[in-house]
This record gives sequence, structure tokens and C-alpha cells, in this order.
Amino acid sequence: MDSILRLKVAMAGRVRDLLLANPFGVQPADQFSAQFVEKVERARVLLTQQESGEVATRTSTRQRRALRREMLQVPLRHLLTMARSVAAANPGVASGIRRSTLGRSEEAFQASVRTLVQEAEAHRELFLAHGMSEESLQELNQMLTAYQQAVHEANAGRRAHTGARAELRTVIRDLMRLLLKLDGIVLYQFRDRPDLMGAWVSARNIAWPVKEPAEPAEAGPEQVKPAA
Repeated sequence: MDSILRLKVAMAGRVRDLLLANPFGVQPADQFSAQFVEKVERARVLLTQQESGEVATRTSTRQRRALRREMLQVPLRHLLTMARSVAAANPGVASGIRRSTLGRSEEAFQASVRTLVQEAEAHRELFLAHGMSEESLQELNQMLTAYQQAVHEANAGRRAHTGARAELRTVIRDLMRLLLKLDGIVLYQFRDRPDLMGAWVSARNIAWPVKEPAEPAEAGPEQVKPAA
């Protein structure tokens, strides 16, 4: 769907350039032309916002996944080991913390890590006595903050992307309606200018992607005709 929107915006840009270079010189034709030009500019802005939102979402998602792997590999693994050791010696302390409790969803994962950090901070002396590195707690806190920021940025990028795409679809529909009206105006105003008529037809043509022809299926036994 996004590729189709981009093709339509590209076509509208070519039509806009033609209209700007060849004003009709009469009203309300030039008014409709001005409306078309204005909507093309809005479509271009929205297309940029949509693509920027997509890039921001992909970048933040990659960063979030990398942080999650990094947390699981060292500081989380370290603290989970300490929690098991503390729980074994002190029943009731950190007894419910397991690697399996680290939720898969964003909210569940963040909540699980926060619970582990809070437990370690609440029983700092016990955790330190069982070998917890003080730096690991600080490191995990910093990484969790960065992780939460990456989640916020991914969500913001997704909102910008979906919002821009929804408005872009509306603007494209308006452009297509205006284009039909301009078709009729061009047909009359440029009737003695075959060069401009040809340029108009070329400009408003959408270069739809051509599908590759399907490979012919191999004939099955039931399709093979017996030799004469």
C-alpha cells in the first residue's frame, strides 16, 4: 500500500510541475490548479513524516533488542544468580525471581527487571554478601533507562508513521478528485496544443509495477497427451 501511495505522490508532483509551468490564465481553472499544488505539497510533507517515522521505529527497535540481549547476557544473568543464592540462604527474600519471570512483552520485561533491581536495592547488603557487584546494579539501572527510552521512541515513531499515512490517504483521494476535474479543463484549454496534451497524459500516468509473468507449470502425468 505504501508503494502505491508513493507512486501517486510522484505522479501528482509531475502534474504540479506541468501546471506551474503552464498556467491556464482563467478562473476558476487556475484556482483548481492552485488547490492541486497546495495538496501536493502537503502530500510530500506527509510522505516524509511517514518515512521518518518508519526509520525512527526501526532504529529504536534495533537499539531496544540489542539492549535486551546485552542485559540478559551479563548484568541480568549476574543479578539473577545472586537472587537465587540469596533466596536459598534467606527464604522469603527474592524467592519469586527467576529468569522465566522475565516477561516477553515490553511492559512485562521492564516490570520484571524493575522488580529485580528493587529487590536487590532493598536487600543490598545481603546481595553484596553473596557476591553481587555494586557496579552491576548501577549498570543495569542505566541500561533499563536506555531501554525504556528506546521503547518510547519506537512508539512515537509508530504514531508519527501511522498518523501521517492516514492523513496521506485522505490527501491522495482529494488529489485524485481534483485530477479528474483538471482533466476536463486541460482537454479544453490545451486543445490546440498537442505538445501540452501529450505532456499532460505523460505526467498523469502512474508507472504501476509490472508483475513478473508466472512460470509455466510442469505438465503432470494427466496433462501429457499420448503420442499419436
